[in-house]
Amino acid sequence: MENQIKYFRKINGISQIDLGRALNVTGATVSSWEQNRTEPNMEQSLKMAKYFGCTLEELFGSTPADHSATLSNEEELLIESYRTSDNQTKEMVKRILAYKELLDKKGE
Repeated sequence: MENQIKYFRKINGISQIDLGRALNVTGATVSSWEQNRTEPNMEQSLKMAKYFGCTLEELFGSTPADHSATLSNEEELLIESYRTSDNQTKEMVKRILAYKELLDKKGE
């Protein structure tokens, strides 16, 4: 069965090694899961779904995650910039997006 581990790992900016550490396995084990050579056990699967904030169905289901939202290079750079920003900058970005959402609702 195809899994979405690599997809969720990439969109969250997590390396195989970091995910492995979070699940008490090696990066090579994560690589093996991503390539469908082996499968995580139920405990590892549940931890991984919780770690990514997704369901087991999204992680391992027969319906693949929506890859239509694949990020452009510019979007990836913006996300990386946000992740490395200080808390004050992150708060400003959140406020700008909340304001945009408010304007969008007014325009409906």
